[in-house]
Amino acid sequence: VGFAMDSALALLGVMQFPQRPAMLFTQPLWMAALWVSFATTLSHCLRWLTSRPPLAVAFGAIGGPLAYGAGHHLGALSLAGPPPVSLTALALIWGVAMGTLAELTRMTVLREQEAT
Repeated sequence: VGFAMDSALALLGVMQFPQRPAMLFTQPLWMAALWVSFATTLSHCLRWLTSRPPLAVAFGAIGGPLAYGAGHHLGALSLAGPPPVSLTALALIWGVAMGTLAELTRMTVLREQEAT
């Protein structure tokens, strides 16, 4: 989900990566590796977040822009427009995304528990 959202944001020009990604990708492969790593945290070390939807939304709305802002300051990506505007848009996007991902993870964990 994160890789797809970042690809959409890159295609829309909301952010850009300094090095041109290879072939059809809109972002470098190291971003895909970050997303795979992050995806593994939802059902393990962030499981506590799945039972607290409002906290998941807040976590995404704060953590997402902080990560992109750090990437922007380190030169790993550039944000279109003034950073406060871009970071506010990212807060909205990732707040909704984390709330949704937390709920999907919660439902998956419940199904696994019922199956055993």
